[in-house]
Amino acid sequence: MADSPLIFFPDLQNDFAKDPALKTRYGLCVSSCPAQGDMVNDYGSNPRQTEWLAIQPSFAVFHRCVPYDQPANNSGTLLCAFPACQATAGDPQNPQQVCGLSRDGTSKYWLLERPDWSMQDGWRAEGADEALVAARTAMASTAPLSPQAAACLQRLSRESQVALRPSDAGASYKMFTQITSPAFTFSSSISDNLDLVLGLGLGGAALVSLVIMLLFPMFAQVVLLLLLLLLFTTLIATDYILFVQAGIASGKTGDQFKAFLESNLAIDVPSGAAQLLQQTSNDENMKQLFAWAAFLLAILIAFLVCMVMSMAKQFRQLVALIKEAGNTVRTIPSLIIMPFLLFCSMASFASLLSAGLLGVATARQEKVQDLLDALHMHDAQAFQSLQTGAGFVLLVGFLWIYFFHVAVFTTTVALTVSRWYFRGDLQAHRVCPTLGGCLGLPLVVSLCQVFRYHLGSLALGSLLMTVVTIPRLVLEYIDHHTQEATEQNALARSIMCVTRCLLGCLHCCLKFITEYAYVYVAVVGEPFWRSSKQSFSLFAKYPVQVGLNKLTCAALGYLMCVAVPLMMALVAFFRVGNDWVTFQSCAVAIVLLSYLITRMAVGVYDVCVTTLFVCAMRDEEYCGGEHMTLSLRRACGLTVSGQDDTCGKRPPLSHAALPEVRDALNGTDTNHPLPAYNYKVFTGQPFKEFGRRKCPQILLLVVVAATASADHPIERSTVERKVSTPLHTLKRWTPWTFLALRAKGDGTGTDAPLTAVQEVTRQLREVKDPGLGADVVACGFVGNVKADRETGEVTLGLEVSTYEAQIREQVKKLPWVKKLEIKVRTPLGGKAADDASKSGRPMPKTPPCLENVKSIIGVSSCKGGVGKSTVAVNLAWALHAQGHKVGIFDCDVHGPSLPVMVQIKDNPEPQMRMYQDEEKKKHIVPIVHPETGIKMVSFGYCGKAAVMRGSMVTGLIAQLMTQTDWGELDYLVLDMPPGTGDIHLTLAQVCQITAAVIVTTPQRLSVIDVERGISMFSQLEIPSIAVVQNMSYLVLPDGSKQYVFGRTDAGRNIANTFGIDQVMELPMEPGIAEAGDTGVPFVTNSETAKSAAAEMNRLADAVVSETKKIHENKTRPQMTWDEERQVLRMQLPNGQEFGISPQELRLRDKGAGGATPAPPGVHPAEIRDMGNYAIVIRWSDGVVQVAPHRQLIEGDEKGPMPRILLDA
Repeated sequence: MADSPLIFFPDLQNDFAKDPALKTRYGLCVSSCPAQGDMVNDYGSNPRQTEWLAIQPSFAVFHRCVPYDQPANNSGTLLCAFPACQATAGDPQNPQQVCGLSRDGTSKYWLLERPDWSMQDGWRAEGADEALVAARTAMASTAPLSPQAAACLQRLSRESQVALRPSDAGASYKMFTQITSPAFTFSSSISDNLDLVLGLGLGGAALVSLVIMLLFPMFAQVVLLLLLLLLFTTLIATDYILFVQAGIASGKTGDQFKAFLESNLAIDVPSGAAQLLQQTSNDENMKQLFAWAAFLLAILIAFLVCMVMSMAKQFRQLVALIKEAGNTVRTIPSLIIMPFLLFCSMASFASLLSAGLLGVATARQEKVQDLLDALHMHDAQAFQSLQTGAGFVLLVGFLWIYFFHVAVFTTTVALTVSRWYFRGDLQAHRVCPTLGGCLGLPLVVSLCQVFRYHLGSLALGSLLMTVVTIPRLVLEYIDHHTQEATEQNALARSIMCVTRCLLGCLHCCLKFITEYAYVYVAVVGEPFWRSSKQSFSLFAKYPVQVGLNKLTCAALGYLMCVAVPLMMALVAFFRVGNDWVTFQSCAVAIVLLSYLITRMAVGVYDVCVTTLFVCAMRDEEYCGGEHMTLSLRRACGLTVSGQDDTCGKRPPLSHAALPEVRDALNGTDTNHPLPAYNYKVFTGQPFKEFGRRKCPQILLLVVVAATASADHPIERSTVERKVSTPLHTLKRWTPWTFLALRAKGDGTGTDAPLTAVQEVTRQLREVKDPGLGADVVACGFVGNVKADRETGEVTLGLEVSTYEAQIREQVKKLPWVKKLEIKVRTPLGGKAADDASKSGRPMPKTPPCLENVKSIIGVSSCKGGVGKSTVAVNLAWALHAQGHKVGIFDCDVHGPSLPVMVQIKDNPEPQMRMYQDEEKKKHIVPIVHPETGIKMVSFGYCGKAAVMRGSMVTGLIAQLMTQTDWGELDYLVLDMPPGTGDIHLTLAQVCQITAAVIVTTPQRLSVIDVERGISMFSQLEIPSIAVVQNMSYLVLPDGSKQYVFGRTDAGRNIANTFGIDQVMELPMEPGIAEAGDTGVPFVTNSETAKSAAAEMNRLADAVVSETKKIHENKTRPQMTWDEERQVLRMQLPNGQEFGISPQELRLRDKGAGGATPAPPGVHPAEIRDMGNYAIVIRWSDGVVQVAPHRQLIEGDEKGPMPRILLDA
């Protein structure tokens, strides 16, 4: 019957009386549900009766008219109780004469408003005619504005209800209508106030929850402290009460506290509480029990205090994680969309399953007879068994769908947050710059990735939670229906309680594990079982932190889920509080919706905290915390100095593995096996295990990322041939895999986009150091690179300001760069760094730690093993013997010899330490020799081997040189390593070396290397003032000399070639070797090495005299700016002066940026010396130029530098 889609049950109460299960019901097809009092005609061949009266109203649910009890019709009238009513038999003359009814006791009161229908019917029942009723009604209607109403001192409200229900309804029918009536009343109230319910339950709750989550990180530390204070206050108060009850405490403190509350705060303390605070228990047995409980609680409080004090680091990490979670929610507000989407999805599934359950419960047997026949179920219980089984399947499906939605929610949010943590590429979320950002496009991308790659893991975890939950529900059902029987049997009750407890614990543990497993699935991309294993490892490694995080999030959830719904219900009360029935329905709906919304919002916050914790711990383990924020790094106890924004450098891959892997990739055989090296730093697991996961595409891409470089790139076509898949189709990027690809991102040939930091680093590699032949990044001159494409800001640290102009030029080539800030780090310090930061362009200057060092002497030789350390140590001691303040710096990081050659008796293994000054700058404290006061610095005093590359070594040398608190020294002796490498150039750039002492041996090979060393110092314009030829001859017992290597006079020939006047010849004497073994310089014991000691004293005299000449003669040319002539004034050491045109000097700039013409009016803003070989000029237009002395004096390939005569 298409025109009658609804079924009306006219005789439902009799059907209930005959069959409470309602297997047989008498129904009629109708077009709409009849109203109360309507007549419905019956039809058919054998109707029960011709027409039916709809005694109760009904509403349509799933094409069925469900009856319900009509809500009571409420009415009310406002009465005045004092002054009393003035009764009269006739028509009233004033409102005070309109009295109530005698039968309900209101005849003493008079009406303050128009009477309702129940009051009028009461007057008629008491004998009043219609005229009198009309007169009373008219007079009562004028009462609100009458003077009698204004004089009323006490008012009352009379309320009445009228309801219609069938009198012969059975118990089952009454119970049925008791369920349907509230449902109809609730739904109708919600329908009438839908805007209020949705506005407060959804919008209001979401807004308040978001505000709380954004504000909570700001007060997280205060809130945690208050909670701890409240906890310990409660425990201490409870312990005090126990001591009072046990008779151990007198109760005087309780009396004082009670008096304080009553007198100062006007708070009445209940008598029961006063007895607990003041009186001792009269029961001796209870006293003993209270005493034991008091002492145990005191021990527990002490234990908790110790535990909280020991958890300071965990609390700091918790506060940092909470703040970072707040930043995450603020940065990625579209995360709030996720629970709403899943809520709508879950509501749809719940509606379908509810419809299925209702259909199964109300289905007729004849409708499913064909299905019963197909299943060969013909007995009487078959239909009921089918209904039970179908209901169970639907219930299991509902649970599985619910847990699956939870898994999708957790994994999607975790994937979005972890991508933001490791990649920082979700800029579209900020201030909605694009439509995709406003709609949460990255969240949609994460959701698609979850469904594409992690669906199996989420389904498995959801099924596991469902399997554990079903026994709990079954047990609860059994316990509910057997409660009376089990209460009579203590053993059965105990077994039931223990079983419920065990299942509850198992459920909580699995819920805890699966949540972290979903986070690992998102972050690392592992399947569910491996992610669960990693969750166990995380719990075992950080049990306190995990528990503290979860406890805090749970406490926040409880507080918000209670406060927000109550707040919304309170707002609703001011809107519909005058109608109590409507308010009850609306309040229930608002509280339920608010609870759901708040619970989901807290769930987002909880997942953010969990994900950030997993990412931070993995970042700390594999990358040294390079992706953490400053506050999180401090909370984790990591250094806060700048680091490059790359990962995967620790530990470095074996270089021996790279050619083998490249050959395997570039080979013609596509089945060529790859080497099974451990790439755990990139993938989190060994190479072989990663290959067994049936993910060859990601496997090879990670290998490419690990092995490719600018020198040995791997072609895109090669990778595509190996994986048999175009690279643009490989979208399975977990944040950690992307991090692996980014670690060696240059030259991989992949489609992964470069980050802003990588783009800047790529530009920096274009700036080369001419002395080292490598770029400034490889040399370690640049670090702490930070870049933001959205704002266009770039900041970086620079150790040598020489390259500042070239760096600015290269970085400015990136189109998105708007602001570039360069900070000079190691070579500058103290006031120099401050001046540099103020001027905007840092300039080289003597570091503060070296300002009080008068002369720096470098002892060097390009040949190793010629005795540089021996000469350096004994030179320092010889200078000290002459009364000078001396320091010595062992510059050989890989082979330090100072700790062996100079040993301290009372401290065989001295260690250098650091301290922080008032400006919070760190300084190194040198080792001071107790007998001589000579200050010694060597990497050997750091207690570990130097396993580092060249760029790291130069940075370490610069740090040791410029951060050591040398104090006031006359001479600082540098024991340089062999060669002419980057350490020598770094020292020449960091400090102004006064002079050099060259050490050689008679061999021809050593002489050739020494000549190269002298040439290097000559290019750096560091004068070589003495040559020491070690092992020149052997002193025989009779005092004669034996030239073991021949009398070559190599040292003297070197001195004559390079114009060096001071030449010393050290003999081979037993005392020299003995001094090196005992750690006592031989110059202090002239008995065993007389000739050598004499030569060292001569060398000390030569150093003193030559350095004095250097300081007095001003060996370096001086440059100043002549404002009057607008020229650069040059003053040579011989006294000659001339001028240089700024325009000419700018045209001869040899920097990486090339020569730039000087604009009109340009002048030097600052002029500084750079070592002993160049002058650095910062021009007024911002250009920084390095001008070597040789170029200024002799000229360059363009010819001599034009000179301007200043006398003309």
